[in-house]
Amino acid sequence: MPDKFKRPHPDEIPSSVDEALKVLADIILEEDLVRIAGMNDEELSSMHFGLGMAVRNQFCLWDNDSPLMADMVARIGQVHPDDASFELIRMLRDMLAGQ
Repeated sequence: MPDKFKRPHPDEIPSSVDEALKVLADIILEEDLVRIAGMNDEELSSMHFGLGMAVRNQFCLWDNDSPLMADMVARIGQVHPDDASFELIRMLRDMLAGQ
């Protein structure tokens, strides 16, 4: 199995929304961050099977005991992992756009 599909070590998984946004801002290429900053919600939703899937899998959003999901629920209410990944990408966009 290629390395990119291995489950991350628990210490590598963000445990809060703020930490997840920092990780995303650190690992996404600068030109992609610029592109994300200019996207509307419809354009962001087109990232569901790309960046969205990577966020769901690498941040273990499907894990019932995920501290990150618990933080998401505390911030925005009950949320499905599919929607949580979109919300994280939207929050990243808003952070990048200075909103």
